[in-house]
Amino acid sequence: MAERYTKLYTLKANIYTETCPVIVVAGALLKDNNNGQILAQFKYKNISSRKIKALTVKVIAKDTVGRILGEPVVNQYLDLSIARDEEFGQKTAISLPNENTRECEVHIIEVAFENNEIWQGSDATSYDSLPAQLPLMKDNPELLKQYHIDINGKAKYELLTYKDLWLCSCGAINRSVETECHICKTVLSHMNEVNIQLLTEHCNDRLEEERAKREAAERKAAEDAEKKRVASEQKKKKITKIGIAAVIAAFIIAIGFGITTKVIIPNINYKSALSLLDNGDYNAALLAFQNMSEYKDADEKVVECENWIAYENAKKSMDAGDYTNAMMQFCQLNDFQDSRILADECKPLLYESAINEIIGSDYTTKDYTQLRDALSLIKDYEDSNQYLKMIDGIVAFKQEQYQNSFEAFKDIAPEFASKYAEWYEGWYSASIYMYVFHADKLTINEAMELYSMVPDSHLADNKEFFEVLPLLEKCTGKYRREKDLTEKTSHGPYYLNVNSFWMEEGSIMVDVQYDNNSSTLEIGTVGLLNDGDYNFVISTSCYNSYSNKNMSISIKIGPSKAYFQNITGGWGDVCVRE
Repeated sequence: MAERYTKLYTLKANIYTETCPVIVVAGALLKDNNNGQILAQFKYKNISSRKIKALTVKVIAKDTVGRILGEPVVNQYLDLSIARDEEFGQKTAISLPNENTRECEVHIIEVAFENNEIWQGSDATSYDSLPAQLPLMKDNPELLKQYHIDINGKAKYELLTYKDLWLCSCGAINRSVETECHICKTVLSHMNEVNIQLLTEHCNDRLEEERAKREAAERKAAEDAEKKRVASEQKKKKITKIGIAAVIAAFIIAIGFGITTKVIIPNINYKSALSLLDNGDYNAALLAFQNMSEYKDADEKVVECENWIAYENAKKSMDAGDYTNAMMQFCQLNDFQDSRILADECKPLLYESAINEIIGSDYTTKDYTQLRDALSLIKDYEDSNQYLKMIDGIVAFKQEQYQNSFEAFKDIAPEFASKYAEWYEGWYSASIYMYVFHADKLTINEAMELYSMVPDSHLADNKEFFEVLPLLEKCTGKYRREKDLTEKTSHGPYYLNVNSFWMEEGSIMVDVQYDNNSSTLEIGTVGLLNDGDYNFVISTSCYNSYSNKNMSISIKIGPSKAYFQNITGGWGDVCVRE
């Protein structure tokens, strides 16, 4: 019976990118011979100290010569609970739509942890296979045995450092920030294979001296007693064969308790760290120098390593177009290498990138925090300081803090406003109108004063509304009931007092007092009728002239007369202006 699946492609083992919480242990591309479907399967390993609850990957399909086929396929692994060093994903098949797929790549997009923290990858991320660890001391089993006794009983491989990881001699994968293996608990600085190499060389030098002394003694014995020459020579050979191994073992044990811990190993570690620094392996060098604090100038070397790491990261950010992070790091480095020169080179690039983001982006979805941080680094460069004020105004506008937005735009320099008139005037006008229509309370005069600040290019917006505001002042004052109502009630005459108008949350408000049985002070919203005599209707609740019951009425106010309307309908009960 034919096999159900045919393997088309095998992914390189142990694929990894820097800072990622997982490695891709294995992967394969399969063809389902029943239906021709192309499937991808991957096995992942958690190398983070936190449990993983979800993983999102992007699979890129390629043809037989490596050309990309269509859009990537995104796949999520959900409802996980993966602890450190656990493997997962191998039972999930990802369907790829193009039947011509013969190769594939997998990129880690997002890793979600059980504490809801998230790691995110990027399209610029590069993936490589972890180097294979070599067997430890495979040609010297005696020295390996001593290494097991003195340093690490679980050691099987040579120590390996790669990017931000180090692979312990027991095989466990550790982060560069970890000073001891999370599996065997062996301290990193005690496992450096250079230590063993230099220690062995030092032992051999001492053994050579011992051998020379023995040979001299034997030659003198030969001169004194020719008859014993043969026996002496045989003894010398036996000692040479057996004694060297015994002396090595004895010497290693002796120095392990004395000179090794205080002189030789610290010096070996220091030279090893210097070698790492000279070779540009700054993360490993930093960790090595941190583990020998106060030895020689190790503390100074720690600072140097940190500077090199920051410098290299800044250059990577600059090359990737992330001028904000590059600028921040170069500025922090001060005079380290050519940081000041590179910081100056970043300024125009950062400036151009930032202003294009500010002007060209959708303000409703844009996060301006990073832009503000970026321009703050170069606030004395070109118009950066003015753009910072624009950002403050836009952010306040997004947060519906319209007065703060108006104040920020108002503070913009005239020459900048003129230079970017179309863009600036739109924002400034919008901030004024929104301030007026959303203020808790503004007098009519305050609203008109704000309207006078609107640029000419936007004065037509809301023009009719603002033109009618001054007319309200002509409607304030005291109105007397025109008809004598003493035949209806013992009270009278009746008065309507229109005291003042103001703006409140986009509505025109008025303070009125109707002098009736209750002498109640009522507040109502004013709507514009524009029926030829700019009358304004107040919808309120008040005691009617003909009843002691509280009921809804409307009062239409003009500059000379006011009319009342109750729920029975019809305008009547005229009041005239006194």
